[in-house]
Amino acid sequence: INSHAMKAQAVANEDLINLRGYITAEDASRYQSLARSGVMIDVTHSNLIQRHIELRFDLYDTVSYLKEKIHRQTGTPPAFQQLFLRSSGVNIHELSEDDRMLGYYSVENGMEVHCVDMDPNSGSRQGAYEDTSLVKRYQMSDEDYDKRNGTLRDWGRKKKEKDPTFSLSKHAEEHRQMVEARRAFRLGEELPLGWTVDEDGSLVKLTPEDDEPTVNLPASLDAENLSIKYGSASVSDISIRMRCEVHPGARRGNVAYVGLVPEIAGGEGYWV
Repeated sequence: INSHAMKAQAVANEDLINLRGYITAEDASRYQSLARSGVMIDVTHSNLIQRHIELRFDLYDTVSYLKEKIHRQTGTPPAFQQLFLRSSGVNIHELSEDDRMLGYYSVENGMEVHCVDMDPNSGSRQGAYEDTSLVKRYQMSDEDYDKRNGTLRDWGRKKKEKDPTFSLSKHAEEHRQMVEARRAFRLGEELPLGWTVDEDGSLVKLTPEDDEPTVNLPASLDAENLSIKYGSASVSDISIRMRCEVHPGARRGNVAYVGLVPEIAGGEGYWV
């Protein structure tokens, strides 16, 4: 192994050590908030993947109380629970006497109580509580879907009644063109073919009956009037950092630039 590889490996090892130290930094004090007779244990179940971690008990609690709590967590009745006390995955004791306290079995923080479900008709068998693939999903027939109002199919049907040439793909393409036209209009760019600006300064789509799909600008925006309409006098009262509101759009902000923009094609006049 060359020196670069050894150095990279050393850095990786150091990062892992630091990460482990960060994660386990409070391990020594994690149980200090417990009462003197308090204990935190994990509970696992023979039919469940889920692990119930750090459940709080008292060493004076009985095995019967433990079973009641496991019943609430897992659904297995106490009569069908066989409990084993584990440490590091190894069985230490069977908690077989319901009247005994947990302290009798030397239960300590971090240990695990494993519940074996002895109920032959348990509801949690074969992943019934956790495996979502076992849940029967509702499927609507085409006939029932056709009868519903307000669905995509119903909307498309009504559109086709008004326009026999309508299709979802055609609608999607027209929507894409509209979004692109709005973007170009907002940025002052050349509009896509089939779109224009009306006399009110609003973006409109040309109909098939329009013979000349040209952009009709208001008279005040004709090329002959640009030098007068948008000359230096038009921005004489505007300065950087002034508050402003943009129309159309009604967006408010601060003026960041006032002057000519030669990079914009056809952008004669002063810009703000």
